[in-house]
Amino acid sequence: MNLSAAMEEEIKVKVVQRGLSSPEELLRRALDALDEIDREDERIRQSVRRGVEEYERGEAMPADEVFERLRAKNAAFRKRVL
Repeated sequence: MNLSAAMEEEIKVKVVQRGLSSPEELLRRALDALDEIDREDERIRQSVRRGVEEYERGEAMPADEVFERLRAKNAAFRKRVL
């Protein structure tokens, strides 16, 4: 792998800043983070797909009802917390 001097320096800085043992550990963590992003993207896609399917079956809820339910949940939460 050919890296520019600037990229190599950035890697060295990140390794030190994060208290890592090596550039390899930094790369492993970066790849793990990308894998998690990919998994979350897939979860979102599946959720959207389910929502579209529900909508197509006529199971959608009007937006004003959704927002009213959210406002009620928020109010109940604030009463408990505040």
